[in-house]
Amino acid sequence: MIGTEFIALSSVAAGLTVVMAAVYKFVSPVVPFLYANAKIMARSNYLLDDSKQRNLMQAKSLRDLGTRVQSSLLMPGIEGKTTLREFHSALEKSFIASVKELREMSPNKIHKMFDSYLLFWEAKMLKTFYRALFFEQKEQLDSTLVFGVGSIDSMMRQRLREAKSIADLGQVMSNTVFAEAFKKQHETIEGAETAIDNCVFKNFVKNIKKSKLHDGKYIIEAINIRFDILNLLMLLKAKNRKTEAGKIKELLIKNDSPLFKRFDELIKAESLDKLVELCADLIYGKVLEQSLAAHKKDQQLSHFEIGLWRFYKKLIQRQDSIRLQGPFPVFSYLTKKEFELRNLVVISTGVNAGYTQQQMEELIV
Repeated sequence: MIGTEFIALSSVAAGLTVVMAAVYKFVSPVVPFLYANAKIMARSNYLLDDSKQRNLMQAKSLRDLGTRVQSSLLMPGIEGKTTLREFHSALEKSFIASVKELREMSPNKIHKMFDSYLLFWEAKMLKTFYRALFFEQKEQLDSTLVFGVGSIDSMMRQRLREAKSIADLGQVMSNTVFAEAFKKQHETIEGAETAIDNCVFKNFVKNIKKSKLHDGKYIIEAINIRFDILNLLMLLKAKNRKTEAGKIKELLIKNDSPLFKRFDELIKAESLDKLVELCADLIYGKVLEQSLAAHKKDQQLSHFEIGLWRFYKKLIQRQDSIRLQGPFPVFSYLTKKEFELRNLVVISTGVNAGYTQQQMEELIV
């Protein structure tokens, strides 16, 4: 009798061990992110939503808007700005500060993802210096345009300011992830900026793969779609400008996606109608078709930009409902904060120019 009970108990214990092992295998990859994700969930209550958006659009001036942003979105450093340039600069600095703060409270395993995300902003800063040299406008590089982000610290900013040519700029960046962008001379500013964006894409994907993050493949998938959209917008712009087919591919970011593999065919499209038709079976097909219909009414390419970024935002939100734990909610929050920044730029520009609420809503993503 005792032997039988012992065997039964042993079987139960063995069964529990198997179950616990399975649970541990499932849960252990997401445990390090629980604290960061809890913080993100709390902070998400202060993200820009439809109600807050309507309130901000009613602002009578930039000063009034700054006060509303400060109180409803808990965004420090925005109050008191009276020029659009100062306001936009304060928004960007606040965004970068929030990324750094979130990095500090996240597990070390995900720090590379934050560093990779900040590469988008390092790239923007580097493009600012490049444009200033390209168009000989270095005198415009004040603190509203140039500030610390990622590896571009005060010492590097000083060296970038001292650069007298594009070659000098390349020398300053020779030991950074952007070195490859300066290995050849670019005929156009778009070509240079594409080379910089290629560096961002390569390093983002490399860092995510190297970190072996749980659900990392979904983050890479989302980044690929983001760069697909940038490529589509560049292609549409090039087609609209009637850029030579041979030069267009140099302006595209090499993200090796299904869309990129189709670009040889897309570049040869004789019209926007044909280009959109060739994308009909891709995930962008429907939004491109809708944007084309709107474009035909007023010839504005902005319909494609707004439509594609709205599509991307909804895609990230859909993933949110599936990937509740692990690093994806952190990546999703960063993306939402970036869209919030974009929309605040639209609203502040609209308030400053006296746009109606409807005019602003048409530009919101």
